[in-house]
Amino acid sequence: MKIIIDNQIIKTLAQDSIELMKNPLILDPNNQISLRWPTLLEYLGLGAITNNLTPFDEKAPLFQATLSTLHLDDEEETIFYIYDRLFVENLKGIKDLQELQLSSLLQSLKDCGKHVNEEVKKVFSPTLTSFQQLFNDNPSFAMRDLILYLAWDRMCVCISRLFDSQSSDKKFIRGLGIMKKCLVDSYLHLTKNGETSPSLYRLLESLVFYSMREESLETHTPAEWAVLSQSFQVLKGEEGIADVFYIDDSGVVEGQLQTALECYLTLDPSDKINTRIALASFMLDKLKSEFPEWNYCFQQKEVVSLSKI
Repeated sequence: MKIIIDNQIIKTLAQDSIELMKNPLILDPNNQISLRWPTLLEYLGLGAITNNLTPFDEKAPLFQATLSTLHLDDEEETIFYIYDRLFVENLKGIKDLQELQLSSLLQSLKDCGKHVNEEVKKVFSPTLTSFQQLFNDNPSFAMRDLILYLAWDRMCVCISRLFDSQSSDKKFIRGLGIMKKCLVDSYLHLTKNGETSPSLYRLLESLVFYSMREESLETHTPAEWAVLSQSFQVLKGEEGIADVFYIDDSGVVEGQLQTALECYLTLDPSDKINTRIALASFMLDKLKSEFPEWNYCFQQKEVVSLSKI
């Protein structure tokens, strides 16, 4: 069985692995520990690498320029241009990070594991070997996949900040609605082309900020409001790279429900897990009702909380 772990598990294994290594799911030699881009980077000591990017906030010229344009022009072509420009800026920022150059990543893979004991090294050896092989055999694909994955993560954070900017200006509100469609279309485009597997969680997180805008609050039913209001306490926020894989993988193409044996381990407590699952189920239904082209439905994953360890 494939065992998908998050960054908290990585940190715990690196710092104090005795109790965690006793877990039968990790100990079972028939199970395969699987790393994703965020957990690989965390294992390599690069889990906070995106914090080195220029912040997209009130102090950033690009943020201020984007807000100003959204207040002045709500034409679709203008919004498309703004969205594309932001994505390009995020791509450029990721590409320029020295730690994410191919040679640096290969060296990090070669040196990794020095900070963990032999038991932990043994557990991670197969998945690390597969990443080394990927970087060596198909470096252009691997680097494009990684850069797009991280750029998407940052793009969602940027759009969330725009959605969180309150204004009663009609052009601005209409522009954000178009920006929302751009974000959804972008997710569908990336998944269809198979160039990377963008984080569904980050998309849903951005849409929470959009749904909680002042002009939208009165449109929610009591049940919808209950789900949305509870979700704020479990959002990952902009620090680091999102690693909520049990939500990322919960969106499956309609008619293609997955039957693979896999389990998601996290240190998140059960109430946080359940709140996120409820949010994902609600948001995916909402996307389907708003966007005819949205062809993903919700499939809950098996999640095991190790929060008491």
